[in-house]
Amino acid sequence: MKILRVLSSVDPRGGGPIESVIRSSMILEKDFGCSVELASLDNENSDFIKNIPLKTFARGKGFGTFGLNFNFLSWLYKKVHDYDIVIIEGLWQFHGYAARKACLRAKKPYVVYVHGMLASWFRKQHPLKHLKKSVYWLLSERITLKKARYVIFTNPEEKEDAKRSFWPYELEDIVLNFGTTQNNGNAYNQQKLFLDSFPMLKNRRVVLFMGRIDPIKGIDILCDAFIKNKHNIDPSLCLVIAGPDTKNYKAKILNKIPSVGLTDKIIWTGMLKDDLKWGAIKSAEVFLLPSHQESFGVVVAEALSCSVPVLISNKVNIHGIVSSYGAGLVAEDTLAGISKLLLNWQQLQQSDKELMSLRAKKCFDEQFDIRIAAEELYNVLVQNVIEAKNIDNTKVSVITNRDLRND
Repeated sequence: MKILRVLSSVDPRGGGPIESVIRSSMILEKDFGCSVELASLDNENSDFIKNIPLKTFARGKGFGTFGLNFNFLSWLYKKVHDYDIVIIEGLWQFHGYAARKACLRAKKPYVVYVHGMLASWFRKQHPLKHLKKSVYWLLSERITLKKARYVIFTNPEEKEDAKRSFWPYELEDIVLNFGTTQNNGNAYNQQKLFLDSFPMLKNRRVVLFMGRIDPIKGIDILCDAFIKNKHNIDPSLCLVIAGPDTKNYKAKILNKIPSVGLTDKIIWTGMLKDDLKWGAIKSAEVFLLPSHQESFGVVVAEALSCSVPVLISNKVNIHGIVSSYGAGLVAEDTLAGISKLLLNWQQLQQSDKELMSLRAKKCFDEQFDIRIAAEELYNVLVQNVIEAKNIDNTKVSVITNRDLRND
């Protein structure tokens, strides 16, 4: 089966979904014999393109934030015949419109991964932007979703929340697991690299945030909680904030938060990649994500894979799974809630923290390993390819590892 995954960008600064797209594609190729290629609205000479371990067609940025690029549409018209099925990754940009037009013209099946882009949070927090999107929804996006074989959500919470965002809402939805890979690099060398790069963190206990520096992530509340509770937080604890600041949001946070104690308590590292990134995760005693809206939270799964407990808001949609495994603590995405997470973590006995660490790894292995997600996606794609070819009396029966575990 030959698959084309169409994205607005494969730039790793876009966050966890891009990483999972790449990793699941590699599993589809290695374990299921698929051929997976990527097409994006990136410039072909972008530095990150050469680091993508899959054949990637970067067709140019296009015009404006929407990425209007008729050359990309023409390319899809010519190339889409080469594939059995297309996966559109994300909404609200030209790549989705172009892929839909090309697929319908060639009578090729396609599915759409939403990646949290139908969250009702945006309607409440950015009403003007929501109004603009509502116009585009009526003109195009609802058609893209309605014509898709499936619209894929990563958990039931994301699926139900999406129904409150736009109208009319007509689509065939499905919930598939999402996940990431665990890193098997040398933990000692990775931690040493991280601490050598940031020597001020040696002999400190690290509370780690990793992700885009963006208002939706609740970083302002996190910083505020650390500063306002500094007299109650152990002096050896420090907050490390790692991630790309593409919107210059860090400066806005610094302007709002008192500077007293900030330099000593909060360390900003910028975006970390590869061994430096994994060194940061493996050096942390706990990971904290206070997001106001998070459809999945790939970096949460990455922390769990390293046996690092997580402190997350109840707006991270996988919080129920984390709680059920005892792999972390959950609270409201407010100053009071995040303060509670920090103080409750600090008050845990060391034996309880160690037990939570073991449960974190178990949670990842059973729920968020990329192989589970790739199995589920493969089954859906195969079924839709068969249906598209009108093979009426054929049923796909794929025995998965999960089936075997349940027997």
